[in-house]
Amino acid sequence: MKFLKNIIISLVGLSLLNFTQALEFVDGTRQEFGMDFTDEQRIALPVISKAIQVAGLGNKLGMSVSFLNMAETNDWYRLYEGPYIVGVDISQFKLLGSWPIARWAHLNRPELVMQGLMKAKPRTTWHDHIEYTSHRPFSGCLNKTPLRYGDIEEDGEKELILLLNGEFIIFSPLNGRTVFSNFYQADDWFRDPNWKKEPLVSEVDGKFYQYQSEHMILNGISTPAYRYYSKLFVGDFDEDGNPDIVLWAKTYVSNEKDGNEGFTLLRSELKHYERDLMAQKMTEAGVTGEYLPQITTDVVIESWMRAENLTWSNGFPSKSECAGEEGKLIPEMHDPLLNDPDVLL
Repeated sequence: MKFLKNIIISLVGLSLLNFTQALEFVDGTRQEFGMDFTDEQRIALPVISKAIQVAGLGNKLGMSVSFLNMAETNDWYRLYEGPYIVGVDISQFKLLGSWPIARWAHLNRPELVMQGLMKAKPRTTWHDHIEYTSHRPFSGCLNKTPLRYGDIEEDGEKELILLLNGEFIIFSPLNGRTVFSNFYQADDWFRDPNWKKEPLVSEVDGKFYQYQSEHMILNGISTPAYRYYSKLFVGDFDEDGNPDIVLWAKTYVSNEKDGNEGFTLLRSELKHYERDLMAQKMTEAGVTGEYLPQITTDVVIESWMRAENLTWSNGFPSKSECAGEEGKLIPEMHDPLLNDPDVLL
C-alpha cells in the first residue's frame, strides 16, 4: 500500500493515501514577524505590494506573516495576520485574488470543550474569527510554517494549506474558498497539576480535578481541563472515483483528584467527507470544490480503516516538526496521560 510522502502525490483512483507525512516536504516558508526574505522574494515583493495598493486592500490585511511561490509557476501568495491571503502572478503584474479566511461552514467544532467553558462562564460564546498564532506553540510546531501548498487531488490545481490556531485549512485559489477545515488541536489544560500543590475545587460541580482549564484558571476560575485532538486519513475509501477524507476526533476530560492519573476519553467520533464535483454541478451552489460531509455510519468508516490497517498513529498530523523532535510522534497527541489505548497504537 502506497502512503502519502508529499502532499503533491495523487490521492485519486484506488490508491489509498493518508496525511501521515503530508506536510513534511511540502513547500512552505517558515517565517514570523521580522522575517528575512530570499532574493526571489525580494523581487516579488514590489509587484505584490503594488497589486495590493491598486486593489485598495492595504488597511484590511494586517502584518504579513508568510510568503511563498508555487513551484513551476509565477504565482506568489502572502498570508497576512487578518487572516487574509493575497495571490499575484508576478510575470503579468496581475492580482490573482484576495481572500479573507473565515471559518468553514462544515467545520467539526470541539463541542464538549466549548460546553465545558460555557458551564463555568455562561457568557462565553464561540467566535468565528480565525487567529494567526505561529508565535505560540501548538502540537508538533506545525503552525510555525503557517502557509504551504500542494496538489491534493493531482488534478493540476494546487491548494493552499494553512495551519492557524490549531486549525488545518485547505484553501482553493481556483474556487476562491476553503474546501476543508478541522481542528487538529483544541485542548485547554494547565499542564502542571501541582501548580498550587493541591487540585482546586471546580466552580462547575464542586469536585476536585487533577488538571484545570488554562483559559479559566488565568481568569481566576477553576474548571476541569479538556483536551481535543483529531487525525485525518485521505483516500478513495468508498471506491467511487472521488477523493474522501476521514476525520477521527477525540475529546478528553481531566480525572478527579482520586482517579487514575491523567484524563478520560469522553467522545471518539468519525466523520466522512467527499469531494464529488459531478454531484456539486447539480446543486444550487454549483461546483465549490469542497469536501462535503457525508452520511456514513461509524461501522462503515471503521471497516475502511480496518481494511487498510489505519490507526491513530498513522493519521495526520503524526510527526513533530519541533526543534530536536523532528520525525517523532507528536507528544500531546500520543500522550499516555490520555489513558486511551488508541493513541499508543
